Amino acid sequence: VSSEILKYLKDSASEYLGMNIDEAVISIPAYFNNAQRKATIRAAELAGLKVLRLISEPVAGALYYSRENSISKGKILVYDLGGGTLDISVIQIKGKHFEVLNVEGDTFLVVEIWMKSF
Repeated sequence: VSSEILKYLKDSASEYLGMNIDEAVISIPAYFNNAQRKATIRAAELAGLKVLRLISEPVAGALYYSRENSISKGKILVYDLGGGTLDISVIQIKGKHFEVLNVEGDTFLVVEIWMKSF
């Protein structure tokens, strides 16, 4: 399923940009283990993409925020609620280097809320 979604995104981007897209940087949940990371890379390869890098979603958020706000050092708290999970990460920024200091979260948040409502 992941490879079909990535293929659709690849084809849509290629059509929109008027050029072939064959490389990608892919963001993944902070809690992904090694097997999940490898599966993501494999899905991208099946979609015809060379993965330049996997980047955790909190780091992607911190990267965007730091560039938009000209931040080159400090710590950022990244809060990601969506798709049934809650992830909270602390990211240390030192120039172009981003280090994840801590990640906490709940991968079954929606299930827990749903179960408590009954």
